[in-house]
Amino acid sequence: GSGLRTGGPPKLVIPWIEPAFEVGGLADHRAPEVILRIGRMPTAKAFSQWLTRHHEVPVVLVNSHVETHDFTGTSAATIQSSPKEALDSLGEGAGRDTEWLVAWERASARADHAVATALLPSSETAETVASLRQLDDGTSVHLASSMPIRHADGFVGNLEHHIRVLVNRGTNGIDGTIATTLGESMALDGPAVAILGDIAFLHDAGGLLAAGRSGRNLTLVVLDNGGGGIFSFLPIADVLPGETFNRLFRTPHRTDIRALAEAAGARVHTDVEAIQNATRTPGLDVVVLETDMNPVPAFRAAKRAAGAAMLAEDHVEEEAAEGHIAPDQNDQDA
Repeated sequence: GSGLRTGGPPKLVIPWIEPAFEVGGLADHRAPEVILRIGRMPTAKAFSQWLTRHHEVPVVLVNSHVETHDFTGTSAATIQSSPKEALDSLGEGAGRDTEWLVAWERASARADHAVATALLPSSETAETVASLRQLDDGTSVHLASSMPIRHADGFVGNLEHHIRVLVNRGTNGIDGTIATTLGESMALDGPAVAILGDIAFLHDAGGLLAAGRSGRNLTLVVLDNGGGGIFSFLPIADVLPGETFNRLFRTPHRTDIRALAEAAGARVHTDVEAIQNATRTPGLDVVVLETDMNPVPAFRAAKRAAGAAMLAEDHVEEEAAEGHIAPDQNDQDA
């Protein structure tokens, strides 16, 4: 990850990119005059779709390499430079559109509150967010493919403590997640955490055994929904009979994850509050968090809540400008 959302005050960092560009539509009301893109194209589908609809907003790429990675064909120019050099140069004479910036900051703050209220306590999304908030400064965390990266990227918001976020990007899938995290802990020489699903955990039982013998400070947080919950997002989930869908897509397992972890020499826990102490103790810990079999309802409810909050904020400001409502009074009511 970029690290922009960890290790400091959240000012100027808007984490709710999907709701802003898709559900809430705030980006249509508060569109930027220009977009400065650093590095590769963001993976958020809603953002790339928004760019293709708004060709009037120029995109300037900042990249230290020659290639542009502009598969949407929306870039107007490219600055071949390191991000630091480019931003230092551009920032020398930059102004500050306070009204525009404050509108985004207020919308983001309202989304923070809305998501915190909407998250169901036993959902995968809530457990992922709670797990990340348990980590101390200096901890590295590997977010596995499938749902963990989606839960974290979509709903954790900004974190005041500094953690290093690592992911496998591309076609890596869920294979070797534990072994990858073990390697990261050795390279970074500090406590390491992996947040992964039950299928990813079972796919790397060999890595689990290696982690148990390594002596490294490693904590595995397993979101156990009894199978491949991510496939519940597919349209075919509403078409196939439940038994057929489970057999072909969800692939439920009957493995006792806690027993497997203990066989590898791990200390086993079943509550999210155990994560912080686990990361402070050398050795292998496995935290098994049983969650709902279908993550879709909670995930979509949280996304709708964030989007509605961001758009509502913009509507309030429009009404205030028209004299229908006093902004200060609205803040008090919110």
